[in-house]
Amino acid sequence: VLAEEIFFSTRNGDARATGSVEVSQKSREARSDTAVYDEKRDILTLTGNVSMKEKEKWINCKKIIISVKKETFEATGVSGARFNL
Repeated sequence: VLAEEIFFSTRNGDARATGSVEVSQKSREARSDTAVYDEKRDILTLTGNVSMKEKEKWINCKKIIISVKKETFEATGVSGARFNL
């Protein structure tokens, strides 16, 4: 995770990143204004100007909820997508 500011909680393991957030895992990349990690649920939530790339597929939306453990994501408020068939 790269961002202008990153805050970690030593009490519960949660984290919050703000400002030009970039997240990458395996073949996925995502960018947003804000990212919040919930360690208990192992969920990363990206909000604000969200774009996500997996291989050659791109999606733009308002919010993406990523299950880090399951390696799945749920996008809401989709404003565009680009992929090859």
